[in-house]
Amino acid sequence: MHGKRGDHDTVSLSMRLTRRVPLLSSILSSPMDTITEGATAAAMASLGGLGIIHSNLSTADQVSVVRSVKSRRVPILSTLTFRAPSDRIHSLDNFDSCPYVLVTQSGSASSQLLGKRSPRSDWFKEVEESIVVF
Repeated sequence: MHGKRGDHDTVSLSMRLTRRVPLLSSILSSPMDTITEGATAAAMASLGGLGIIHSNLSTADQVSVVRSVKSRRVPILSTLTFRAPSDRIHSLDNFDSCPYVLVTQSGSASSQLLGKRSPRSDWFKEVEESIVVF
């Protein structure tokens, strides 16, 4: 089905799982012990979806995982930091409190995204392999 021309800005991926459980994104993860643990459930929640904790845990362990997931705060980026591949990153100050720096062709938001670098990567070495390429 196609919407009216110009409606592309009004597309919504939200849904209602139940009458009382709205989701911003219609993404669910499977309630399997090999799929959804606390980290996956937290990631799903950060994307607006839902991670269903599996039932292979005791009730106390399920409660512990749910509390852990609900206590995590999703980082919201108010400003993004862009750098060119040729730029040197000398310290954490170059990250401007962002969890990573986005690497684009020209170092601006309008150029092609090449990858990202995080404080966890070895940013002091100017090695191409340390850039996560998309």
